[in-house]
Amino acid sequence: GHPVTVFEALPEPGGMLRWGIPAYRLPTAVVEAQIARLRSLGVNFVCNTTIGDNGDISLEELKKRGFKAVCLAVGASVSRRAGIAGEELPGVFHGLEFLRAARANRDDTPGDIPGFPRGGRVVVVGGGDVAVDAAITAGKLGASEVTMICLEQKDAMPAFRHNVEDAEREGVSILAGWGPAKVLEGEGRTSGLRIRRCLRVWDEEHRFSPEFEETDVRDVPADAVIFAIGQAGDLSFFP
Repeated sequence: GHPVTVFEALPEPGGMLRWGIPAYRLPTAVVEAQIARLRSLGVNFVCNTTIGDNGDISLEELKKRGFKAVCLAVGASVSRRAGIAGEELPGVFHGLEFLRAARANRDDTPGDIPGFPRGGRVVVVGGGDVAVDAAITAGKLGASEVTMICLEQKDAMPAFRHNVEDAEREGVSILAGWGPAKVLEGEGRTSGLRIRRCLRVWDEEHRFSPEFEETDVRDVPADAVIFAIGQAGDLSFFP
């Protein structure tokens, strides 16, 4: 029985369903049908609006406007960084931002992504479902060759097995048991990724603690590298 307003920073509502999951898995029409149901219940969506001290409307301003309760539901919409040399080179992308850019079109075809080399070789770092989606999307964007590199052995990849199989059917190669060491540079942009053998992913107490064989390294040529190694919430608007 309460009137509800949803403030959304992006141009259309739907969050990760609209912007993070590729259209080949979740068509735009399906998301829009769900949003339409919410609108029919009286939910008001205000897009292109950020909330917080550094946003368009502060939390105090919301209270002044008469809102009696505020629910922060920002999700995990920011890609984690790998923290390795060369990560800021042109030609390096990050999973969620890459997928968000690819979903800009309304006709469910992947949109052009500035700096993405159509026809080039692509390396995706990560073994989860976002990495799989990024790898398949890179292929749909015209990559000539897509390789996934993950710390885990293939049977321990965190992605759902059917998603991994989908990627392989799309021609994605998987190098399991390797981790990134350095993004290689050539002529001022990404030319490849140096990887090292991963000896373990977890320690004895099952904490994430990768261990590498520093003498077992190889270079994988690439025109683009996409890091999809986890997500975090963006709370920068809320000191």
